[in-house]
Amino acid sequence: MTRLFYIIFLLVSCQLWANSDTALHRAKLLSTVRDFHGALEVVETALKNDPARADLLRQKILLLASLQDEKSMLATWADFRKNHPEVAQNDHNQEEHLVEAVAWAVIRKAAQHPSPLIRFEAAYAAHRTHDAKGVSVVSELLQDQNVALRCMAAELAVAFRDEKLETKLILASQHDRSPPVRCAALISLGKMRSLKGRDVISARLRDMTASYAERQAAILAELYIQPTIERSSLEKLCQSKVPEERQLAADCIRIQQLGDCSDLLGPLIQDPSIDVQIAALQAQGGLPNCVNGITHQPLMHTEDGVLAITACWLDIIMGNTEGAAVLERWLGAENPAYRALSAGALMHTGARGIDLSKKWLEATTDPLVAINLSLHLIKQRTHLDTAVPILQEALIAVKDRITWSTKGIFRYIARADDLHSPLMPRLPEMKDLYCRLELYQVLATCDPSIIQDICTTFLHEHTLGIAAAAAMLLIQEADENTEVATQLSELLQNQSDVIRLQAAFILCVAFQDGEALKALQEAFSHTHTKREHKEQILLGLGAIGSKNSLPFLYDVLGDPSPVIRIRAAGAILQCLYQ
Repeated sequence: MTRLFYIIFLLVSCQLWANSDTALHRAKLLSTVRDFHGALEVVETALKNDPARADLLRQKILLLASLQDEKSMLATWADFRKNHPEVAQNDHNQEEHLVEAVAWAVIRKAAQHPSPLIRFEAAYAAHRTHDAKGVSVVSELLQDQNVALRCMAAELAVAFRDEKLETKLILASQHDRSPPVRCAALISLGKMRSLKGRDVISARLRDMTASYAERQAAILAELYIQPTIERSSLEKLCQSKVPEERQLAADCIRIQQLGDCSDLLGPLIQDPSIDVQIAALQAQGGLPNCVNGITHQPLMHTEDGVLAITACWLDIIMGNTEGAAVLERWLGAENPAYRALSAGALMHTGARGIDLSKKWLEATTDPLVAINLSLHLIKQRTHLDTAVPILQEALIAVKDRITWSTKGIFRYIARADDLHSPLMPRLPEMKDLYCRLELYQVLATCDPSIIQDICTTFLHEHTLGIAAAAAMLLIQEADENTEVATQLSELLQNQSDVIRLQAAFILCVAFQDGEALKALQEAFSHTHTKREHKEQILLGLGAIGSKNSLPFLYDVLGDPSPVIRIRAAGAILQCLYQ
């Protein structure tokens, strides 16, 4: 009743005071009691008599931002900048509160958009700011109707470590109707090291009726919170009728290096499930005291290639000779996938596999086998005079797309089987180029002289991101960064729009080049610039964080595309906060 009387009193008083100063004062008072509509009416009445007054326009913008009337807010913001360019464009510190309110209003409005894509962009923009104001956006998305967005919100909540988000994650882990969301919430609670959520995590771990995915998520969360998992929990997993849970037990022993639980691995190595056997073998080999006594030898002669290769790997790291002899058969197998896997397993044998790697590196005609064995020798810093030139030749010889592949603990180079995705153009090509670039970086650790020519070639790659990775490698390895900057500056005149764009990105990030920043903004304004490139430019400007970009970003806020507006708002906040 008191609050209602106060509001009525202020509204009546509005009829008695007519000048702009008192109107502004009344509007601020109404704002304190969150009567934004009443305050806006007062300001608009005053603006009829003084339409260009800066403080009234400023207050109107703040009120429209609070009401999330994005269209009217941006129109008023444009009027404010037009009538007071010296204030809106030059004195960013004085107007920081106003600009911040405008940017956050764009993001919050987008978080309520009907399109899941726009809501995703809003959450991502809020996350990039690393500001507490993004908590409300992520909190709303934890209750979004879209499962993928709820999962993403659970992952983003970790960065904020907010008590409100922690409570919502606990509720989501218990009551969300989607299993993937419950799993994501459990893992996020673990990453947050939530003491409140620990009871929920422990209860899910003990719940034998819960799904395998949820129990796996609970174990991962538990591992984030405490250094080791209880043996009793492992024993229950080992005795489970579900193969995935028995496999999970072996993985836990390996990840946590639980040597005192190694006795649980014996039965798992003889498990009916091949996946469980492989996990148990890798767990045994990954323990600090890997000793004989495990009956793995018969598995080296099984028909399943992955199981046999894993058993051979374990035999080699135990110091036996039989495993090496059997593995040679797989290194020369007809199936190229088994050849690559066996070379990848040999790459994980450490010093014990050096002789076999050297022998087969000189004998193989398979470039993928040569790449993996060369990496093994380079990692061990031995036989570099043989490994380095063969790796260079193999990278040229392999015509298939390549990528890093994993089989449990084995990570190795294999043929890429990725299909084209309409959502991510040139995805297979990009993965191949990134993989090759990483291998060239390994070569650079042995022979720095080769990096200049290799990276210069990659700088002309038309895919956004590939040239950037190559240039940053070049900057790290080069003795004189001024020479690199000169090379990149020359690329600003390249005929290719994409190459000019990437060169500008790198110059801005690495050298804070003013001309490059100007080139980025000009590229955005070109009518032939693709929309996806415009979106990348805005992300880049936010990452650079220069306040010199603010006037340009203010103009972009008026773009008709909601994604462009959201990314511009996010970039503005990043420039302000950095």
